[in-house]
Amino acid sequence: MAEGSEAGTDFTDWLTLYGSRYAVAALVLIVVAAVVATLVVTSVVPPANADAMLYLFSAFVGGNFTLITVVLSINQLVLSQQLQAPNEIRSEIEATIEYRRNVEGVTGVDVLPVVPRAFLRRLLESTRQHAQALGGLVARTGRPDLERDVDEVVEAVTASADRADVLLTGDGGDEEIESDRRGADDPSGMGIFAVLAVLLSTNYAAQLRDAARIRADHGDALREAESVALDELTDALRGLDVARQYFRTIYVQEELARLSRLLLYVGIPAIVAAALLLPVYRTPGVPTVPRWTLGPLFTLGVVVSLAPIAVLFAFVLRLTVVSQRTVAVTPFTTPRQEHPGESGQEGSDGDDQDADDESDEGAESSPGESDSPDRPEVPGEE
Repeated sequence: MAEGSEAGTDFTDWLTLYGSRYAVAALVLIVVAAVVATLVVTSVVPPANADAMLYLFSAFVGGNFTLITVVLSINQLVLSQQLQAPNEIRSEIEATIEYRRNVEGVTGVDVLPVVPRAFLRRLLESTRQHAQALGGLVARTGRPDLERDVDEVVEAVTASADRADVLLTGDGGDEEIESDRRGADDPSGMGIFAVLAVLLSTNYAAQLRDAARIRADHGDALREAESVALDELTDALRGLDVARQYFRTIYVQEELARLSRLLLYVGIPAIVAAALLLPVYRTPGVPTVPRWTLGPLFTLGVVVSLAPIAVLFAFVLRLTVVSQRTVAVTPFTTPRQEHPGESGQEGSDGDDQDADDESDEGAESSPGESDSPDRPEVPGEE
């Protein structure tokens, strides 16, 4: 990949995910200030036009009042997930406890940590151990096809677990990426997004599919211990995906609550600033302040008035990207979840994955037609 492409990907990742949301909002406002100042200096936007400025800042006041409605809607959304009847709370607690018991059975740990980061590390380590145990049982047993298929699954699961563990611990890995993920709005690295970010670039649907294919293709050749190890690996992978979806739910609720609070903090000063600028531009007449102050005053007023929009942009951008990367629940997946970090190759890689799935289906349904030269073109496939 070219350096320019890598730089663009790094900036995109920072903007959409790993950068502090405060820094992203500040960057947006800096860009707005630069654009507005340029338009004022070049006389494209004359700040002395009282009528135009009156309408503009009136619109800012009305728009920011609308944001108050957005805040109330967000709070309603968050509270609707938390205000439950006792039986609903009991059911949710029991379901969560049952999931923890299942994970404790998979990991062999009597009591798992309650902190998400420590919980995830234990589950990742257990998944790695189950994969390696399966590989050790199958290795050098005189079944080359089974050994090859198992090795592929073991390598994929081990590499994914090692990468996630490096990002969680920060030991011996890519310090820049690790710092970005753990430091995003969370210097300690213990926040829910820091944990969720580790799982955003990992999808276990492919490994689960490959494990199911091993059982389908080699079920008769599997010994009892190998079959048990395959089941344990499958359970561990499913546990990881449940953890990812649950952490996503917690993160979304926490982020929406924080966003609503920040919009109130920023929205009220923005409304006050826009309202105070309205008397400056009397209609009919001229501004009530010296002409040389109109440019800086206009630029500052626009920046302050757009601050709530910048905050909304920064937070909603990350929320939508997180939702997009975790939209599918195993056993289903999407091309973006399979290759989230390859922005320039997402489409082609996803099409290749779809093509592999289609060819596999064709091979299973019609073994004698696997060498057919003609294959219907998939819309959008290049």
